[in-house]
Amino acid sequence: MDYLAYPVERRFPCGPNGEDSNRNSDDGGVSGIVMTRAQKAAKKALAEILRDWKDPHGAGSIMDERWLCGLDVNEQAMVALQIRPSRPHCPCCLVDLVDLKAKMEGHKKIVNASIEVVDVPDAHRWTEAINT
Repeated sequence: MDYLAYPVERRFPCGPNGEDSNRNSDDGGVSGIVMTRAQKAAKKALAEILRDWKDPHGAGSIMDERWLCGLDVNEQAMVALQIRPSRPHCPCCLVDLVDLKAKMEGHKKIVNASIEVVDVPDAHRWTEAINT
């Protein structure tokens, strides 16, 4: 009977195309991106918050690509959003974004949140008002 003198590593293809899977990735290992547990938890919390958040003028969900221009969750569970308000000169949109930031920072899985306002006049002033 033959036996191997060295250990054999067993690899089980788990990805959609038979490649090795990274169990910490959202995509089955296809991209090779490794996410921390904190990052996964923060993404899930962010999705729950944004799913239910509506535009204050009844223009629909904030998840609409017209309003949500970008988002990022880093390894330390810090969230960054890029948002285009539906009405660029409306103070209630500003107050709504301040409330959104407070709700995100109030969630135990999100360490810190920042919102950048884009594609409106004086966007830097909006961003500064929301994040201070």
